[in-house]
Amino acid sequence: WLLWVAGKQSGVDTMAAAAAGLVMLALGLTLIRGGATARVVGLICMVSAVMLGSVRGDATVSIGKGGRDGIVAWSPERLQTLRTQGTPVFVDVTADWCITCLANEQAVLFTDEMELAFADAGVTYMVADWTHYDAAIGEFVRQHGRNGIPLYVLYAGDLQTQPVILPQLLTRSIMMDALASVRR
Repeated sequence: WLLWVAGKQSGVDTMAAAAAGLVMLALGLTLIRGGATARVVGLICMVSAVMLGSVRGDATVSIGKGGRDGIVAWSPERLQTLRTQGTPVFVDVTADWCITCLANEQAVLFTDEMELAFADAGVTYMVADWTHYDAAIGEFVRQHGRNGIPLYVLYAGDLQTQPVILPQLLTRSIMMDALASVRR
């Protein structure tokens, strides 16, 4: 999982170098306990592992969650525009390194049933991807009384209605009840 996160943040070259470095380190630590020749080879392996630690790949821009149908990228301006238009909005503050976020997405949010429920309720699904630190997203999280993610905020189409902050662990029933409250 950590190698996957490194790959998402720094590119596949970094992920491959980290994996190779871990293998070289394990081999070196194993060989260092052997005879004289094994110690030399083990030392070479450990030096190679350290050198692989300095490899940095090009960070790639992945389409991530924003590439899914019906999901729009979060920005304060876009959120305000949608709300001003009277559109209900669900904001999902997530990151590739957030295990709870990934579990909620797989079990609840990115299911066919939930996609239909969002469409039926007329709710725009907006993702604030915090995989790479973003000060604006950090401020959004703080404004909603949290200091970490996941953060799920559901805005009704009415600007006068306070947003609903959903729990960090989602279930189908929690989401269906929340979407029913903003259904047009």
